[in-house]
Amino acid sequence: MLILGAVYVLALAASIVQRSPYIGILTEGEHQFLTAEQIKFVEYWERDGLWADRFLTLENPRSIELTTLAARGVYASFIPGDTLQIYLLHRLAPGVALATFISAYGIGLQALVALFCGLLVFRMIKPEDRAGPALFFVVAAMFTYLFHPVPYYEHPMVQFGYQIALVPFVIATYLEYQIRTGSSRRLVWLQCAVIGWLAAVDWMFIPFGIALTFFRLLSPLDRRHGESAFFSFAKTMFQIWLLPTLICLAFVANLYFNGFLDELLSRAMLRTGVSTDVPLSFLVVYERVFVETLGRNTQFWVHAGALAGVVQLVRDRRDPIAVVCSLGFLTCYLYVVLLPNDVYIHNFESLKFFVPLSIASFGIVPYRLIWSLSGKVKLGALGLMVFLWSFYLIHYRTNWPDWFRPLPPATQQLAEWLRAHAKFDEVYLSDSLEIGDHPPVPVAISGKRVWWFATLAKMRAFQATVPTEAKFRFVSKIDHRACFDGQSPTVLPDGTRIYVSDKMNDGLFQCLAGEWPKP
Repeated sequence: MLILGAVYVLALAASIVQRSPYIGILTEGEHQFLTAEQIKFVEYWERDGLWADRFLTLENPRSIELTTLAARGVYASFIPGDTLQIYLLHRLAPGVALATFISAYGIGLQALVALFCGLLVFRMIKPEDRAGPALFFVVAAMFTYLFHPVPYYEHPMVQFGYQIALVPFVIATYLEYQIRTGSSRRLVWLQCAVIGWLAAVDWMFIPFGIALTFFRLLSPLDRRHGESAFFSFAKTMFQIWLLPTLICLAFVANLYFNGFLDELLSRAMLRTGVSTDVPLSFLVVYERVFVETLGRNTQFWVHAGALAGVVQLVRDRRDPIAVVCSLGFLTCYLYVVLLPNDVYIHNFESLKFFVPLSIASFGIVPYRLIWSLSGKVKLGALGLMVFLWSFYLIHYRTNWPDWFRPLPPATQQLAEWLRAHAKFDEVYLSDSLEIGDHPPVPVAISGKRVWWFATLAKMRAFQATVPTEAKFRFVSKIDHRACFDGQSPTVLPDGTRIYVSDKMNDGLFQCLAGEWPKP
């Protein structure tokens, strides 16, 4: 254990050092909008207060032109337990920039998942094999999750609820093995709390709960003396589904009483594939998830690990190792089936498969197969497995720097200036630049919207909806000094000009009309 602990700590430290240039960097890469969304949600709660924002994850910052929750927009796709978790933790270190804090938090999640993957494999290995070559499988389980480019990139750079969910997922899986191997039955209530934690951060609790229910029926836990089968089943359902049900009811009630239940229903229809523009047949979803996203090599190892678990279950449905391995894979497969639109659009959801991949495909499954052999055959099979695992991981690791591609938004200088200077009662209008709610990276930096209008008529219509006490600022790439009485604007290094005009009157609009950019 000491040797494994030292190896784990050194590997984690090396991975942090290697990724340090990218920690806390907020760019407009393929997935960066997720981190930006998380930053927005947490920062708005810190600015406004949890009760003022009604525990809702809001898309836009509070400003004089955006004072109501409806105007700010609510992101209702997920229960906001992940945002609440980061919000509470960040209060312990308020001086740390949110981008840096969230990146470091993501790495902490990765470290916990990898640790529990290794602990579970170590626990599954026979005691007499825990001080010899079999420790390779423990290291393989940890290193697969630590160093494969998918978790390597997504944990520090793409932090969101689906990532946080992997910690309670792997802990609940670990507890299931402990429960089935004779540890204290009181662990079922600890597992109950962990499943509630999972429900608070991601919809993954639904496939996990279904999979766990299935295996509790297929391979029931031993009943206490005198306990009926019905009572045992009812207690199991209570333990699995009580907390998730209460958490979901609280989430739905909050949306209902604040007038946003329709948003949740429309999102549910979309993510489940009931209402979508893309026909989501089985083959279409399979191609996107397992071929295009996971890749053929990972797809092979995922399916091989799942198949091995099924074979072991057929031989002995009470085999705790087979049950736990199959539980992990079935949860991920069910997520694909239940939320086809989510996995089709969001390739980062494939990260879920790396938990059972690490535990089963490169951990306990090859250990059981190889250790069932003997002599030189066993040694040769171990050498082959070491080669195959190394080849798999090195093949992907050769291009890991390509995943980290800094891409600052075009409006970054404006966004940084707004963060330092913009005030609540100011409204920023523009004929050539926009900082909207999507993509969210610029507004996560600025904390202030910039409203772009294709025509002057649309700008005038918008101005009429703004409270009369608002002060206007005009942002442009064009020299409009003549329209602003020759005032010298604030000029940013990229050429962006910011003009002051407390009131946008008819004369100013007429002047701007002559210089308005053509669509």
